[in-house]
Amino acid sequence: TTVTRGSRVSWLVVEVSGSGADSVPRDESHLVVRTMVTTWQHLDVEPPAGLHLSATNAVPHGRGLGSSATAIVTGVAAAHALAVRGGALAGEELDLDVINSIAAALEGHPDNSSASVHGGATLSVTEAAEPLPRTRTVPLRLDPRIMPVVLVPETTLSTHTARAVLPEVVPLATAAANSARTGLLVHALTSAPELLVEATTDLLHQESRRPSYPQSMELVDALRAAGCAATISGAGPSVLVLTDVG
Repeated sequence: TTVTRGSRVSWLVVEVSGSGADSVPRDESHLVVRTMVTTWQHLDVEPPAGLHLSATNAVPHGRGLGSSATAIVTGVAAAHALAVRGGALAGEELDLDVINSIAAALEGHPDNSSASVHGGATLSVTEAAEPLPRTRTVPLRLDPRIMPVVLVPETTLSTHTARAVLPEVVPLATAAANSARTGLLVHALTSAPELLVEATTDLLHQESRRPSYPQSMELVDALRAAGCAATISGAGPSVLVLTDVG
């Protein structure tokens, strides 16, 4: 049976295990499935007649650890690989730049998706392009003295809720100061871990979200007062600490 572009897959089996397995759908609304269908549309290829998806979730959901981004990247990569192996993209190979750009567009920003594509720490910019914005990503070589530690609470917070409380407008001085810290963070991550505490000061997100994860912010405050480079991980409520073991 041929499935026309943009339509549902004729038959679908979704199996899920691991983190959050009891809370995700087993139908076409599953994030990986939705991503695969959208990716085939971007690639302008026909979806297969049927799909059997077996997903093992290793990233906790709703903790600010990028579970949505990993699902999106997985869906994009799987759809691209099936298109190549199925002959729709004959002669092509798995293209990380294409996967990176599609995943960033679906995620809404490249912060988490590009790191999921390339691994490690990444720096990304998105350039306007047709028919899809292009995301250019540069992997960073982390200073070997840096060891990340993630403190994961039992409580959860949806990314949608965390984004909803952010102000639509921020003062220019605040944006400029936070941008400067971004540059400092790249320097600290790659060659000067002694600057991590100052470089991880977040002026745009954390204070607006403090009521959403008060206990996490109390922990961040205490760790930073003790000289640790602590910050909220993603949308929270997990706490990321970049330790200097050198």
